[in-house]
Amino acid sequence: MPIAAIYTSGKRSIHALLRYEVAGKAEWDAVKKSLLQIVCPLGADPAALTAVRLSRLPGCTRAGQMQR
Repeated sequence: MPIAAIYTSGKRSIHALLRYEVAGKAEWDAVKKSLLQIVCPLGADPAALTAVRLSRLPGCTRAGQMQR
């Protein structure tokens, strides 16, 4: 898999950011269909497999985040 980055989220989980060069939405849908069969049995969230994913930079905090 073309992994662009691997990072953790609040010490609770591990995320991998994949980079695919596709011509359009139809091609992405075909890639996504094959990825679902591989990564979902490993615990990946199928809703997280989107054509565009805006991710935070590792180690950065969100401005205005509520304190727990």
